[in-house]
Amino acid sequence: MNRDSKEEEYTRLFIQFSNQVQKGFRTALILLLVGLCLTQGLLRIPAVRSVWSSAERWEGERLKPLWLPEDNQAGN
Repeated sequence: MNRDSKEEEYTRLFIQFSNQVQKGFRTALILLLVGLCLTQGLLRIPAVRSVWSSAERWEGERLKPLWLPEDNQAGN
C-alpha cells in the first residue's frame, strides 16, 4: 500500500508540474507570435525599417521599369 501511495503522489506531482510547464510554453509561444506580428507590422513603416534593419542602409534606389505593360484589350 505504501508503495502505491508513493507512486500515486509522484504521478500527481508530475502531472501538476507538467501542466505548469505546458502553460508556460503556451504563454511563451503566444507572446513570441504576437511579438513577431508586431515587429513585422512595424517593419512595414519606412522610418522604422530604416532604423531597425541594417540591410536597409545597403540597399540602393529602386530601378524604374523600362516599360509599363499596356492594357491589351481583346478585340480592339
